Amino acid sequence: MFELFKSILKILHPLFSIDCGVLTVYDSKVTTISRAYVSAFDPASEEICEQIVAVQTALTPFQKEVAGFTFPVLKSKDEWVAELGENHHVTGQTGEYQYHCYIPLEFNNQVLGTFELHNLSYPLSTECLSFCSSLADILTDLLHKEHCGLFSATDLPHLKEISASAHAEARQQTATDLLPNKLLEKLTAVASRDELSQPLAEVAELFKAESVIVLRKDAEENLVHPYIIIDVNGEREQLLSEKFSAEETLFKEIDNAAGKGLLLDSGDAKGTLISKLGANKLNRHGVAATALKHQDEVIGYLIVCLKDSKILSDELLHLLQRLGIFVSAAINNLAVTEKSALQQQLIKEYENKLSATQDLRVESKDFSDIIGRGKHMQRVIALMEQVASTDSTVLITGETGTGKEVVARGIHQASKRSNQPMIKINCAAIPPNLIESELFGHEKGAFTGATERREGKFELADKGTLFLDEIGELPLDMQVKLLRALQEKEIERVGGKTVIKVDVRIIAATNRDLAAEVEAGRFRRDLFYRLNVFPIWLPPLRSRKEDIPALAAHFLFRYAQKSGRQVTGFSQRALQQMNSYEWPGNVREMEHTIERLVLLATKNQITELGIAPKEKRIVNKDGVAQKVKTIDENERDHIFAVLQLCSGRISGEQGAAKLLGVPATTLNSKIKRLGLSKKHF
Repeated sequence: MFELFKSILKILHPLFSIDCGVLTVYDSKVTTISRAYVSAFDPASEEICEQIVAVQTALTPFQKEVAGFTFPVLKSKDEWVAELGENHHVTGQTGEYQYHCYIPLEFNNQVLGTFELHNLSYPLSTECLSFCSSLADILTDLLHKEHCGLFSATDLPHLKEISASAHAEARQQTATDLLPNKLLEKLTAVASRDELSQPLAEVAELFKAESVIVLRKDAEENLVHPYIIIDVNGEREQLLSEKFSAEETLFKEIDNAAGKGLLLDSGDAKGTLISKLGANKLNRHGVAATALKHQDEVIGYLIVCLKDSKILSDELLHLLQRLGIFVSAAINNLAVTEKSALQQQLIKEYENKLSATQDLRVESKDFSDIIGRGKHMQRVIALMEQVASTDSTVLITGETGTGKEVVARGIHQASKRSNQPMIKINCAAIPPNLIESELFGHEKGAFTGATERREGKFELADKGTLFLDEIGELPLDMQVKLLRALQEKEIERVGGKTVIKVDVRIIAATNRDLAAEVEAGRFRRDLFYRLNVFPIWLPPLRSRKEDIPALAAHFLFRYAQKSGRQVTGFSQRALQQMNSYEWPGNVREMEHTIERLVLLATKNQITELGIAPKEKRIVNKDGVAQKVKTIDENERDHIFAVLQLCSGRISGEQGAAKLLGVPATTLNSKIKRLGLSKKHF
């Protein structure tokens, strides 16, 4: 087996630039590694180096994850870091591989081992995965025979014939793969948008092209916009400010070209479609285009406008598709880098703000403690600016945890009463028999336990602001007394006979629908109208997802500084979880979640939120709440059901791919994206 595996990498390295191959064999219970073979390319000697790991070793967390794969899985270093906090390191190898592929060796639903491929610089192509899957089938058969004691030397010549046939087929598939290795290395190493221009200029020269256009797709807005344009004549630079609908016929035809891309020559009526991208001389030239994908999702397009339409061919399109794999990886890496840079910028902004003051709540007259750049919060800030300079009563409504007290404090601090106290009282936290005393105070001996005279909140807030939180919880009998105090601007202490004049601005808040409470008879109509002079509604966090990164950065820095932890950011996975979560507790829930994550963090990056997504529900015409599944959830359930019917088998005549009518590689990608694994079927 070892002699065979030595020859495998000798085939794979020159054919697909594979840097390292590993064959891992498990015990029958898949709890330990019985042996492993490692073959790696040594760039110094340009030779294949081999290593046998024959010791019985328990599975590490990485190896447990890999052993659980029941379909081919592609993973990058970034994905491993996001999931397990570090990259997968190959035993006996000093280099850190950036791209990984794991193909399970499965026989009758039992994983015998794993065939691993690792690359330093290049992501693995579809052709490579297809070819290596064929090799994996051969290795699986041999491992099974070896396990049953049926393997013999006569199997080796037969194996070599199969391997040679697969080798010839794969070489024929990649016969047009003439892309220079240095060009591919530059594409995989780009760290900024500017750095991408040089390798694309080399692409223009390689294809003898007039221009090379890379476009990025914004799935949320369903728009496509030029990202980089390399133009020999400099005629299309103005396009960088343009945006196009993703429904344009050109993009739809590229998407529908079954992944093969699109060729347009001078006699093709579809050629006029590209005129929107500035190829006005198309009647004399040819155009080749392909979609750029990441995890089966279209993230953009690569379009090459040729100087001579005579060179249009399927071979040229195949070359462009191969190039598109590397450009896709570069674009995706840049997107991750840009998001990370934005995140760090947000953290820096709040770091600077916190260093300028010990508490954002003190003397803030520009609403700087209201974090939100989206349209909802900008509207709230505009309303705060309108009412802050007046003495009008404000009623703040919204779900629990949306920040009603923060808004009330902002209004007070921006008002002419900012030098006077803001007194807060939570109407829901005080027993009904004590709330009158809390609001209006009491005289000595007014009731049992009143051993001295005490001023109430109204007196303490004189010349300032009184914030009545949870006003909807106030008992009906107290609502009458509060209404009188608001209308007459005077109070009487409990047990007292003297009328006390007070000058107080009222800001009230509630998470209840007071209009509905009035109709139900639980809240006085006249008090509601007296409080509802200037209403401000605070949106729930699920309606202002654009503010989540800024809020997360703010809370992260606050609690990292408070706890002395060196936690500086979130992984892409954690940010995606924040955006997909419904946050029923709103900003308060997010604050407490991030505080907990900072305290539990063992690394300088938070990689997992540890919260379960809330099911989407809608009330039908009968008033019954029903779960609404997303398209992905429906697709996941259907694939899950078919895999159960096929006992987890994906390829072959009785496999799930055949029943679903899709290629096995496509089904593998969907399974990976939807998060299915062996434990599900």
